[in-house]
Amino acid sequence: MTEAKPGATTIAAPRRKPKISVAGRARIAAAQKARWAKVKRAAGSGTAVKPVAQPKPAKPGLQKRGGLKESVVALVKASSQHGITVAEVAAKLGAKPRRIFDWFKSTGKGVKEIKKVGRARYVA
Repeated sequence: MTEAKPGATTIAAPRRKPKISVAGRARIAAAQKARWAKVKRAAGSGTAVKPVAQPKPAKPGLQKRGGLKESVVALVKASSQHGITVAEVAAKLGAKPRRIFDWFKSTGKGVKEIKKVGRARYVA
């Protein structure tokens, strides 16, 4: 058998979660009933009605999958012989320049129609 050594620490049992008092539960229930009554009054017919979801307007610059490539290639082809900068492409598309920089850095490298001619400048 093992005996407890003098000075050894014992592990305390975990604290129990405090329970809500009866009065506290009554207050919560009364608040819930009042909230539901307010919702039902607002509905008018006595029953809660689900609000109709409004469609969100499309954000400018968002396109379908592959749409950015088509737009960028068209802008680069329409540019002069000196090419077009990333900032100009972003301004014309209404997108953030960082998004266009990242596109040229990753996806744009694989596009054969586009060639880099300078710092952040591309030509078709």
